[in-house]
Amino acid sequence: MMKRLVGLLALLVSVNAPAREIEDRVAALAVEIDQITAVSQELEVKVAPGRGFITEDQAIQRFQDHVYLHMIGEYELAAEGFFALVTTAALSDSGLHRDAEWYLAETLFQMGNYVTAEARFQGIAEDENHPFRDDGVRRLLELYAATNQTRSFYHYYERDIVRGRVKPSDLITYTIAKSFYQQGDLVQAKSHLLEMGEDSSYFRKARYFLGAILVREGDLEAAAEYFLEVAELSVNTLDDRKLLDLSLLALGRIYYELGDFGQASEFYSRISGDSEYLADKLYEIVWSFIKQSEIDTELVNLAKARDADARDEVTDALNHTQQAIRGVEIFLLAFPEHEYTAQLKLLEGHLHMQVARYDGAISTYEKTSSVYDAALSAYEKVIIDYTPIQEYFGQLADSDDEGREYFKAVLTSGGTGAHSKLDAMPAYA
Repeated sequence: MMKRLVGLLALLVSVNAPAREIEDRVAALAVEIDQITAVSQELEVKVAPGRGFITEDQAIQRFQDHVYLHMIGEYELAAEGFFALVTTAALSDSGLHRDAEWYLAETLFQMGNYVTAEARFQGIAEDENHPFRDDGVRRLLELYAATNQTRSFYHYYERDIVRGRVKPSDLITYTIAKSFYQQGDLVQAKSHLLEMGEDSSYFRKARYFLGAILVREGDLEAAAEYFLEVAELSVNTLDDRKLLDLSLLALGRIYYELGDFGQASEFYSRISGDSEYLADKLYEIVWSFIKQSEIDTELVNLAKARDADARDEVTDALNHTQQAIRGVEIFLLAFPEHEYTAQLKLLEGHLHMQVARYDGAISTYEKTSSVYDAALSAYEKVIIDYTPIQEYFGQLADSDDEGREYFKAVLTSGGTGAHSKLDAMPAYA
């Protein structure tokens, strides 16, 4: 190439110039060409795969920085960094390069960028020698289940799982169970979850998940057995604590639905005051206390007639009303801006009326009258009509539409989250 350029340049030199001058000029041009070629080659080296504009040490440092970003949930920044490292092949170490490929796919998945993540996971899954191949298949199964790509799901499931191309593990089994659940195949989901033994790190989650599935199927008593099993396991980590609290919530809801309000209250009471599910616990235990406070006029009359058993029942019911009031007061102090706060302020007024605390009722109703005019009207009607307080007992639970709708919603969603959607995964599954 060099000789060809020198020859062409020589032709441009005037034929009339002395021979010596021509040789000098050609030699000078040759030196310039050599310099340009050297610079060009240097640039090619810098931008070639595995080289980039950064050194190997710089590439490794950036890789470590992006791994940290991934770990703290800064997925967008991490994805940008891993994309640069992968596409420029800045990491000459093949192991680190493949690690970067996996992290790129994983960060895209965590961002919800499923289309791009799918392509990256496919590249990993199709590479028989890739160290993350099994995990790539696992993530593809999860992705296809979440995006309702049934044909693609079964392609990888039949090819890699059924035929044993992916090494079995508890994580793989649990992921497959989740994937079948998302597709509505509860039989297959339960079958895979039941494969988890007590020595598995996924045993606790699997038992909890089985309980959620049985709730969805309507078998509340069988579901309670699984939740109770989780609730009786020792707690060693924060994850264990979350599953314990969720299981206790589920047990409270199940026994509420079954009509065993005392048992429901006991399970709710086991959720500690520093739980992240405290708001749900307080709200729901109030309703369980209300249910236990139901008494009718006949029972009150018997108590007035000095019937000892009736008097004990009335006293017990009033105690539960007091407990409900305390639960409401604690909730309002702890969660003054919660979505249930306004409703519980109104409920507090009803409860004060139920124990003939007119002063408390007036105070509570006045605070909420601007929002709930109907509540104040209801209170005034009670005063005007001089409705005997004993006739008010039992009425509250008969008109607790909010409570009934709430528990119906949480149970149909799997009994594991106050705000879960029917088609969503159970909380913490």
